[in-house]
Amino acid sequence: MKYIFSFIFCLGCLTASAQMGIGTVTPNSSAQLDVTSTSKGLLVPRLTNTEMNSISSPVAGLQVYNTTKSCLYTYNGNAWTAEKRFVGKFVSAGTSISLDNIKIRIPSSGNVSIQLGTVSTSATISGSSINVWNNQVIASTGAQSWNESWTVQSVSFTTTFSYWQSGASFIKPGGFQIIYLMDETNAKAYKLTFIYGVNSSSHYLEIEQLL
Repeated sequence: MKYIFSFIFCLGCLTASAQMGIGTVTPNSSAQLDVTSTSKGLLVPRLTNTEMNSISSPVAGLQVYNTTKSCLYTYNGNAWTAEKRFVGKFVSAGTSISLDNIKIRIPSSGNVSIQLGTVSTSATISGSSINVWNNQVIASTGAQSWNESWTVQSVSFTTTFSYWQSGASFIKPGGFQIIYLMDETNAKAYKLTFIYGVNSSSHYLEIEQLL
């Protein structure tokens, strides 16, 4: 009987070393760690954006909750990737929004169009934009707008804001600029949208990470 108990104990130790269950005695066969609960969640480390970017030599798959960006981030072996795939809001001129390593804004002076930059490290970027605008007051019956496209290839952007298209300027409500962008450095694609609002405090900006 003593030997039977010893065998069962050793078998239990081997099973525990292979898989672990918290809140369950039968962890899922596909999971190394199975946390089961009907009233509580899993809490990952909570770091500010600065603290996250200060992690030394992060391993691919490392995950934290970024309290600055209010979402989960996973390190993909090359860069931190936001689990949030979309951010959009009404903003005043000069206010920026960001997603992953991309940030955009409409400047408070100069031409009124998208300025682009990186959150931390520089990135090589390519892409094309669609611009639609009208420099005249448009009546409720509508009016013909001007359409223009613009393409940029393999240009380095840094943390300093730069115009996507320096000559573009939107000065009437309803004009918009859409940019399909490839971050070549981090192998990510985005759609950037700007819609001119009725005044300088109601422009709409949006960044969407394309899957």
